[in-house]
This record gives sequence, structure tokens and C-alpha cells, in this order.
Amino acid sequence: MTSRLAYALFIAFAVWAGVAGCSNTGTSVTPSPTPGASISPAPDTLYVNDATSRTIRAYVNASKLSGSGVATRVYSTSDISRGDVVYDAASDTLWYPQAQQLPPTPPATFVERFGAASTIGVVPSPPAAPSSMTQLNNMEGTATYDKNHNYLYVALTTSNAIQVFTNATALTSGSTPAAQVTVSFTDGSVPNPHPQEIYYDSVNDRLFVADDAAVVAEFDNFGAGAGVTHTALANRQICGLFSPDGLAYNATTDTLFIGEETAKQVDVVQHASTVSSTCLTHTQTISGFSVGPLGLAYDTPRDILYVYDPTNIVVIGPGASSDAGSVGSIANVREFTDNVSSLDGFGLFVDTTH
Repeated sequence: MTSRLAYALFIAFAVWAGVAGCSNTGTSVTPSPTPGASISPAPDTLYVNDATSRTIRAYVNASKLSGSGVATRVYSTSDISRGDVVYDAASDTLWYPQAQQLPPTPPATFVERFGAASTIGVVPSPPAAPSSMTQLNNMEGTATYDKNHNYLYVALTTSNAIQVFTNATALTSGSTPAAQVTVSFTDGSVPNPHPQEIYYDSVNDRLFVADDAAVVAEFDNFGAGAGVTHTALANRQICGLFSPDGLAYNATTDTLFIGEETAKQVDVVQHASTVSSTCLTHTQTISGFSVGPLGLAYDTPRDILYVYDPTNIVVIGPGASSDAGSVGSIANVREFTDNVSSLDGFGLFVDTTH
């Protein structure tokens, strides 16, 4: 399985090689004309994890970016791994779970929380520091927020355990997990599958878990029982994948997006939670990414999918839920990278409120 820290170090070397003369810009996407503001009146701010600068970078009006993006707010993470970016619009809270490798001598890692996130770190001010840093060792670097119960779910490294922080919007340095949920699912390609990426669907109280081998498992009514330690059994699985990692979801149409790193494609799985099969199949794909795809984020009002294909952010849509084929052949596709930092990371989150 891919370590997010190890991958960050690999990309860091690739970026160095790029400085020495090799291009670090993807060639699979040709930017198309920027879409107009009529797509949606909702705001669209994209939060992007960047290990190169050890920051999270926020881009306003991200759906219209093409070529070069200018970060309007920057947050310090002090972390070179490629962790998730988790955000709650109602409380304006941003979380970042640091990732680490296992012993012999792993450093301490923290869940970093930024309160009033949309008001701090405004460029050209220095990057905003976390409001709190909650220590939790052996983190995978993946987390997701359950706004129904105000829980933050954080996955551990090489374990199928998910730690549950209650009262997540008010985490302090002394907060500890209130419970641990062991997620149980099967993957014939690996002996001990464990979460590599997790995504919580607040509309249906469902957790999606990607194991970075061949499976994405689904757990119904997850938050309802997450307040106490227990084992949760998968209700269904999507199988036959190639290093699934990034996850995004359209709850309106029940469309799940899965980034397959090895296959360099995004699976667009329609009716992801309603088919009764124990091992769902999938046929609709967006292919031809240059490196990833790694992290994903979905903008529901615009039907736009953001894909982290280091060192670029690929913007697909509107119409991402029905798109298929080579990403270079889809009509409304563009890409951007940061005008200051050579983007290297995984985590993406789009805020359509601020």
C-alpha cells in the first residue's frame, strides 16, 4: 500500500528533478475556455494540501481557474506528508490530519484544527497557525467530518481502526478519541485491508472506505453507532479496483467518484449505495491522468469534480457526473497549479458557502 509520506518524498524528488530540467507539469489536459459565472451563484473556495510549502492553500472562485492559481488564504501545517483536508462550512472549521510512517522512530503527529478558517491566513499575511493541535500517533493522514453528530473520524496507519473525536469543532490539545470503530471488510488481494481514504456522506449517514488495494467498502448508519467502541461490518463493496484512494460523492444523484492511482483514472459509480450486490461493478471511467489521480473534491451546485494530479489540479465540469472517456477529450476540462508553490499533496475540499 502507498504511504502518503513516502509518496510525498517521491514527489519532492520529482519536483527537484523538474528544477534540474524535467517538466513537472502534466501533459494529459489541455485547458479549455474558462466557464462563466452563470454556472452557479454559490461561492467556490478550494482548499488544497501542499507538502512543498507545508501549507494548506485556499483558492477563491476555483471553478474558473485555468493555468495559474493565486492562493487567497494560506494555513501552516508544518507537515511534509499528503494528508486530507477536511472542512465544515457551518462552523467554519478546517482540520488537517498529519500522516506518518511507522517506527523505528516516528515523530509525534497531530490533528490540526483551524477555527474561523475563512477569516484567517489572508495573503499577504503569514500563514495562519492552527487553533489547536491534538496529538494522535500512527495516523494514516485521512479523516472525514460527520456534521450530523459533530464527530471527526481519523484512520490509523496499517490498522482497520478509525478513531472517533466527539465535539470535533472544539478540539483542544488535550482532546482524546471517545471511541474506536473497527471497520470490517474483505479484499482478496491483500491479507489485512485497512482504510487508506475515508469519506462520510452526511445525507445518508454512510461511510465510504477505500483500502488502496482493490476495494471501496460502504458502511450504512455509521455515525449512529460511532459514539461507542465497536466493530462495523461493510454493507456492500465496490471491487476490482486498482489502488483506490481519492473519494468524492454526489449525494443528490448517489454518484461516487473513486480515484484509481495505478490505473490513472477516476471511476464514476452511479447508484453507488442502492445496488444490493455484495461486490458492485463499475464501467464509467474518466481516464488518462498523468500521475494520479490522488485526492478528489466535488462541487455539488456546479457538478464539478476537482482531481489532484500532481503537480496540477484538474477541474472537470460542469457535467462531471455524466463525463466519461479520456480526460483530454472531455470538452469542459481545465487545470491549474499554484503561481508560487509547485503543488505536491493529496487533500482537497471545496467550500460552496463562503
